[in-house]
Amino acid sequence: MDDATLAKLREELLAAPDDPHVHLRIAEYLYGQGGYEDAAAAARRALQLGHDWPEARLLLGKAWMGQGCPSEASFQFKQILDRYPDHEEAAAHYESLRRTTAAIEVIRRSNPPDLQLYVRNHVIVLRFSGMMAPYSEDGDYREPFDRLTTAIARLLTLGQIGCVVDLSRVHFVTSFFLSKLLEWRRKLFGDMRGLVICGARPEIRDLLTSTRVSRLMRIVDSLDDAMRIVRDVAEKNGR
Repeated sequence: MDDATLAKLREELLAAPDDPHVHLRIAEYLYGQGGYEDAAAAARRALQLGHDWPEARLLLGKAWMGQGCPSEASFQFKQILDRYPDHEEAAAHYESLRRTTAAIEVIRRSNPPDLQLYVRNHVIVLRFSGMMAPYSEDGDYREPFDRLTTAIARLLTLGQIGCVVDLSRVHFVTSFFLSKLLEWRRKLFGDMRGLVICGARPEIRDLLTSTRVSRLMRIVDSLDDAMRIVRDVAEKNGR
């Protein structure tokens, strides 16, 4: 963060702690720096002091999106549209969230708990656990993986900028799973969108490093690092 900018905003806040404009400027700055939780808190304070500004509510909705909370974000955008039906940015966010939520709901209802996804700040996060094999004690996983492929493609058309594959709860992978990663990289992401793996156990990371996967996808430790790489790829390619 820009320490000088933050220090100046803090000075303004000390001088005028009940000025909603100051709280909104702080929220905008924190949002721009990726501090979504703190940005949401500052935006809420601006709303409390500023008589329900649409600007503050819009920023609060976007901060909720950044935290991966689509229901809370949708509520804020709907509140704006109830008062300002022609508010284009709120309408665009609301419609995008509606379609995104519908795509995620299909996976939530139809796929097993260890093959799920969600969206956080326009990045798809694939949340896997257990053993990533084509068959398990619970049945055939090929169809759920096909549904994931369809959902990922749909979410990319709705403006998501890339994908993180979280393997922190995965105990075992097979060639079937590796082939799916390579298929997604080739057919859905290419070089223009980031597809990053995070949280892999040492033995799984060694396996990934010894295959083509590591030459085509970044492998990092934490979800936050993976999210940052996806955003960097998007910015580099103008997304």
